[in-house]
Amino acid sequence: MIPKMGKKAIETLSKNLRQLVGEGKRYEKLEALAARSGVGKSTIARARNGENALRIDNLEDIARAFNLEPWQMLVENVDPTDPPALKSNHDKQVVWPFVGVISEADYQGLSSDTKEAIREFVEMKVRNANKSFRRKAG
Repeated sequence: MIPKMGKKAIETLSKNLRQLVGEGKRYEKLEALAARSGVGKSTIARARNGENALRIDNLEDIARAFNLEPWQMLVENVDPTDPPALKSNHDKQVVWPFVGVISEADYQGLSSDTKEAIREFVEMKVRNANKSFRRKAG
């Protein structure tokens, strides 16, 4: 059995299809989107009206017709000319917490035993700080 979408996803897809199909849009009529995606016109119409969920494979086919990934069709107000992107964890800037104590490069050069001892020490200090804080706050 192919899974179907949840209520919020159905509502978002319905809204997006209403915004993306119509006069002056990439697909002016449901027939054009159906022909391009290979998904039946009545299936797309029911999804656009929020009447039922799409099967995941139909969502993939419709998204592909807009040059989008399936998940992008479930983002409110999706714009195929400026599709949403996933944020990468690699984009987060991590601040080295031991500035003035040891550089990150020097830390990386330490033995694994020394790094483990430092990690255990820091964990112990954090646990103790949390206990002290809770006692003062309570």
